[in-house]
Amino acid sequence: MLESELAHECGSNQHPMVGQRVEAVACCGTCDDVLFKLLDRQSWAIVHLTWRRETNPSWPSCDVMENWSEVIEEMADRGH
Repeated sequence: MLESELAHECGSNQHPMVGQRVEAVACCGTCDDVLFKLLDRQSWAIVHLTWRRETNPSWPSCDVMENWSEVIEEMADRGH
């Protein structure tokens, strides 16, 4: 479900998540951040879903991390 919402929201072909095969791993119920595993790149992304189709390639906001240590650090910085 979160995977299809991400695909729906990425209305701009310039968004970094367009065309990525992803699997939702965790989500925050208070801020709409979702941790996705990028299956083809063996990396991770924290995406802030907006729950609407976006045309600006900056939305939904997205931070890609190459390893699990970066994920833990980013989640701590966000208060998760």
